[in-house]
Amino acid sequence: MNINYVAVSGYGWSGSGAVVDLLREFDGFNSFDFEFSMIWEPNGIIDLENALVKNWDFLGNDSAIKNFINYCHVLDRKGGKFSKWGGNISTKFSIDFIKESDIFIDALTDIKYSGYTRLHDYNLSALLLFIKRIKRKLRIDNNSKNMYLSRPTEEKFLLEVKKYFNT
Repeated sequence: MNINYVAVSGYGWSGSGAVVDLLREFDGFNSFDFEFSMIWEPNGIIDLENALVKNWDFLGNDSAIKNFINYCHVLDRKGGKFSKWGGNISTKFSIDFIKESDIFIDALTDIKYSGYTRLHDYNLSALLLFIKRIKRKLRIDNNSKNMYLSRPTEEKFLLEVKKYFNT
């Protein structure tokens, strides 16, 4: 079955929920009981498309894929009153969301390789960076990380997004 999607978004109490409620009144429209906004949120599908298709650069595609993967882990974790927010997507959709996200990324990835760039160190605390420098001097740490190279066409990207959402 071919499913068409309508994405309704707003900006903090702008009335987008009222639009969703209005659409529910018509035959052929359905919606989730929660806000599913991974398409337009930062590190979501649109940011991934911009980095891989529209604004490609050698390191930006690796960074965008890693940000997307981390974002998927946030969307999938179970949040609670005393823990970080999580979307609990696997439970809500009755799927293995992380597995499906990995399949999606693998389909878009041309090459995975072990490499290093200073971008890997940007988010390290001063203490961890200091420890890493000591390890490097002692030749204990080779600094290699998994990196991604992806440069799909727009058609390939959209095809894989459709497969991903129709899982």
